[in-house]
Amino acid sequence: MTAKGPGAYRPTRLINVSAESMFSKPVGKTQKAVLARIEKRQAAGDDSGIDYSGIPALTDAQLAEFNGELSRRLAALDRGETVDPVESRARLQRNSTERRKPRA
Repeated sequence: MTAKGPGAYRPTRLINVSAESMFSKPVGKTQKAVLARIEKRQAAGDDSGIDYSGIPALTDAQLAEFNGELSRRLAALDRGETVDPVESRARLQRNSTERRKPRA
């Protein structure tokens, strides 16, 4: 039997489904069982099924940067500093305009 060429397959038709129609359908037995297992693990605080091996460890520099940023933000909160959104947006627009100016 010969392999079919790329033109032999019809493209899949897109189906539009609303969230309302999805959530209005009853939950099946299999789905209920899966949800019950997840609920039980979450209630017990069991996250042993999560595989963290693919996440690289933070370097000392990354950890130091994070701790420094956290310290700065907490200190700003302690001083009662707030950010004015109008002023921040104006500053960002000024900086953006400055960066776009041609340099001589």
